[in-house]
Amino acid sequence: MRVTALYDVHGNLPALQAVLADVERTGVDRIVSGDLVAGPMPAACLCHATPRSDSEIVTRLTPDDQRGG
Repeated sequence: MRVTALYDVHGNLPALQAVLADVERTGVDRIVSGDLVAGPMPAACLCHATPRSDSEIVTRLTPDDQRGG
């Protein structure tokens, strides 16, 4: 399994978009992240979708067998 860790984004949407485009080209299996929202564009950097869909929502209450991936 290939995992990419994204940290210290700090609300920098253009940087996040550039990194995510690069990550997409590499074909990783999972992305873990932290420190996304404190900064100039916090709401735009807060992601909660799944690899299957930009509109599917996963929270801590979602059962493991329904998380996708």
